[in-house]
Amino acid sequence: MAVGLAVVTGASRGLGRELALVLAKEGYDLVVCARGVKDLEAVRKEILALGQNCLTWAGDLTGSGGRDLRAFLEGSEAQVLINNAASTPQLQCLEELTATEYHRTFALNVYVPYRLMQAAIPSMKKQGSGVIVNICSFAGRRAIRNASLYCASKFALRGMTEAVAQELEGTGIRCFSCSPGGMNTSMRQQIFHDADQQQAPAAVAQIIVDAIAGRVPVPQGADLVIRGGEYAIVPREQWTGVKLERGQAVPV
Repeated sequence: MAVGLAVVTGASRGLGRELALVLAKEGYDLVVCARGVKDLEAVRKEILALGQNCLTWAGDLTGSGGRDLRAFLEGSEAQVLINNAASTPQLQCLEELTATEYHRTFALNVYVPYRLMQAAIPSMKKQGSGVIVNICSFAGRRAIRNASLYCASKFALRGMTEAVAQELEGTGIRCFSCSPGGMNTSMRQQIFHDADQQQAPAAVAQIIVDAIAGRVPVPQGADLVIRGGEYAIVPREQWTGVKLERGQAVPV
């Protein structure tokens, strides 16, 4: 019997695919979303083979696909929403970036999670429970040269997660971010050409699902940082009570 319904964006490959499969093993039925119909169908078959139901949602989440998914979330009883889909521009310095690249990156990396959370939160409030996980990046904690757009979008998503988590206190809805380091994915290979030296997305997915299940205790609004298959939890209150003196260096 399913323990609930989970929605995962960017689920056709990489971390999103692994998250969907681990959630299925955990007993969740799935809605998996991405642009690639063929890859999504392959994921759906794997989930069905694990004994769970699966609905595929193929389309551009920045356009009509996003509107349709929001409508679904408004009428569903989804227990888990994982905003994983992301756009990663090729490495280039700021003066070479175009307005199109800027809008595309922020549309998928920031606007889509914002709108999907807006759609999912009311029904989660009615249920008195739910989990929202926004997949950020270690690049949203430490900037990378020639990746200003991607870093800025992930910094923004992490900040939005912390703020929304505070708004959801007392509702029964848990909200946190996850900032993985490099992973062995096709996207990593395309941009940095070193994917085989990075952590396995399956290991990252397992830690995230352990956090959803409460086996890894992640406080409300915290950031789950995963590097080399190991994790650390950075609470949103990391600056609370810190008294700054002129010229003082504060460890982060």
